[in-house]
Amino acid sequence: MEHIFGTIFMILAIGMSVIGLPTQIWKNHKDGKCGTSFLMAIFPLSVFVSRFCYAVVIKSWYIMIPDGLGIVFATIIVIQFFLPGNKRNKS
Repeated sequence: MEHIFGTIFMILAIGMSVIGLPTQIWKNHKDGKCGTSFLMAIFPLSVFVSRFCYAVVIKSWYIMIPDGLGIVFATIIVIQFFLPGNKRNKS
């Protein structure tokens, strides 16, 4: 049962890291602004970093690989939040 949950987790984590976050990065680039709040930009980064550290401690490649990708992509989203073109509507 543990192996089944591990496989499901790995598939979902890779899907989020390889499909979800790059899609958000592309949308932000296309729109010229970060379409998420700062909290939603920093929260995934903190989740990926904490899970990556946990994976290093338990030596689990299944967690390290998608979380390593997630750290890279989430960092790009946080950087996009601070880029000069990131203007928000004040209305």
